[in-house]
Amino acid sequence: MADIVKARGGQSVFVARDSARASAFIDALGFFARDVEVLRLPNWDCLPFDRIGPSAAIAAQRMATLHRLALAEPAAKPRVLVTTVSGLLQRNPPRAALKQASGFLRQKVKSDLTFRRN
Repeated sequence: MADIVKARGGQSVFVARDSARASAFIDALGFFARDVEVLRLPNWDCLPFDRIGPSAAIAAQRMATLHRLALAEPAAKPRVLVTTVSGLLQRNPPRAALKQASGFLRQKVKSDLTFRRN
């Protein structure tokens, strides 16, 4: 798979059966293809009608991955998105909403942190 991703360039998607297989694939890809950027889109760690929402770590990782994909910048090196079937089927915010709601903070640079509401 590492050779295929390198040969194709650009972006590829790997859909694993479950989270354990996704983690194993990421570890193997890190060993065999260090020059490939790996983006992980985990599935929620809760059921749709649970009283408790997903953990903050899972939500943050999903949003960080979706933000990287929403930027639509050409990747400097080959990129592979690793997810599970359930992670792929879960609803995501629209790309325009991600672009509008996200930004970058840099050290020692003053920023206006007011939030825009429509």
